[in-house]
Amino acid sequence: MLELPHQSGDAVSSGHAIPELMFFKNAAINKLESLMDAPYLDGLKVSEIIQFELAFDGIMSLSKKK
Repeated sequence: MLELPHQSGDAVSSGHAIPELMFFKNAAINKLESLMDAPYLDGLKVSEIIQFELAFDGIMSLSKKK
């Protein structure tokens, strides 16, 4: 779970720049992909889920769905 900075993170207002957010998002996706190939996951059913929400909201909505 990675919660990116989100206050005023758009192209119009001040705050965290879009390139910074994209860097962290891409780094998180790369890390997830490498973790999915980890040998300690052999034999386990693992789901790769990427969603863009606040961490708490994402955990709650996904747990309700599953």
